Amino acid sequence: GESRAVIAAPVGTRHTTLLRAARRLGQWVGGGALTSADARMILTAAARGYVGFAGYTARQVERDITDGLVYGAARPR
Repeated sequence: GESRAVIAAPVGTRHTTLLRAARRLGQWVGGGALTSADARMILTAAARGYVGFAGYTARQVERDITDGLVYGAARPR
């Protein structure tokens, strides 16, 4: 579901959508139900279409994913 939300996010909501999805998956990482590598792969693939639109860069995608995963992992489910 998080992957679909990231893919479908319209310009102007992409940062918050990706960050929210990364936080949620980070909770699963923190709880041991998902590896960080798998979560990162899923989110990176989902956000692939962001790069190059409305100033969104690959570096920003990576930063949003990292920030969200770290935040979520500190609050495991």
